[in-house]
Amino acid sequence: MSGRETGPLEQYYDQKMLGMFTEDERSQLREFYCQLGNKFDEIVSFLKERLGCSETDAIEEAEQAIDRWNEDVETRDGPCLVAPYSNSDFAAGSLCDQRDHLKY
Repeated sequence: MSGRETGPLEQYYDQKMLGMFTEDERSQLREFYCQLGNKFDEIVSFLKERLGCSETDAIEEAEQAIDRWNEDVETRDGPCLVAPYSNSDFAAGSLCDQRDHLKY
């Protein structure tokens, strides 16, 4: 996996927090992180192809775009509206609608 690595849940949650989940919920959480990692890899591949940049640059761009999306989610009330993006943001901005379909 590239960029934001997804690994054992212990990387993100301590044992006390994990103990609050049932085994089924932990299984669902593991699946969520797998899907999230796959989507991140898809975004990186898209950016790499669309922008013609290195994988390292695509990972950095994807992480920045995701951070912006997360900030946008905190401030918006309705569906994702693509604001004017810089050229490098255009490709990531076009993924905005896909982001809305992810289960958080």
